[in-house]
Amino acid sequence: MIFFLTIDNVRQCFMYFSCAAPRKPPNHFSRVQHFQILPCRGRLCFKSAAREVYQALELPLEVLRLLIVLKEISRSKPVEEGWTMPNREQAWNLLCEYTLSESLRKHALAVEACLRAYATKQGQDPELWGITGLLHDFDYERWPNAEHHATQEHPYQGSQILRELGYPEEMIHAILGHAHYCNVARVSPLDRTLFACDELSGFLTACALIKPSKSIHEVEAASVKKKLKDKAFARGVNREDVYKGAEELETPLDEHIAFCIAAMRAVAPELGLAGVGATA
Repeated sequence: MIFFLTIDNVRQCFMYFSCAAPRKPPNHFSRVQHFQILPCRGRLCFKSAAREVYQALELPLEVLRLLIVLKEISRSKPVEEGWTMPNREQAWNLLCEYTLSESLRKHALAVEACLRAYATKQGQDPELWGITGLLHDFDYERWPNAEHHATQEHPYQGSQILRELGYPEEMIHAILGHAHYCNVARVSPLDRTLFACDELSGFLTACALIKPSKSIHEVEAASVKKKLKDKAFARGVNREDVYKGAEELETPLDEHIAFCIAAMRAVAPELGLAGVGATA
């Protein structure tokens, strides 16, 4: 029997194995763990972080959903005993392997800074949130996805790579959710914060680069709001996503902008936004 404790969508859940799997389960199945739900010829299989399938059930999806919502648990529990997420250095190396563009790398650093700051503010894991921001577009240069395919190219291709490398589903879900065409609901604070910071950080960079000093330290929230209304400026930034991001965070736009400016100022040299003549 399996007791489903919580779920973010039908592709991932936390489960507690109380008894028999096809073979004797490892010791770490004796407590709550993070698993994927996989389609298995009309049935649902449960795949561990170690990519081993242990159980399959023939349950209608409606029944599965009902079981899943019976109880909530913390999302901060580890995937398995002894498991650790790839560290920041490994994440940076992965980004650089797939992304050669300096501007795209700096965008990743800007989003990372914003997410780390929000994680600290909300009492979340800065490392998980920061690495999510750092890698959210790591596959974009190689697979730009101009046609907006939900299951091809960016970010889907990257999500498959991240999963193979052992990154947590919580992170992968947020990365898929930041691209609206993937049709992945943004349900967690991480999901919503990544989406809210992505377009805005790009816009803040553009606002800094038009300053004579090219410094984020000269960018203020009031001027950013005015620039958002100028459709000729930074046309590549989706204004609707900026507004919707703040709305999903349930944060006034002015406050959200000011918070992200402060986060980016903290890493201005790395972003190339410390001012003319400044070095990282």
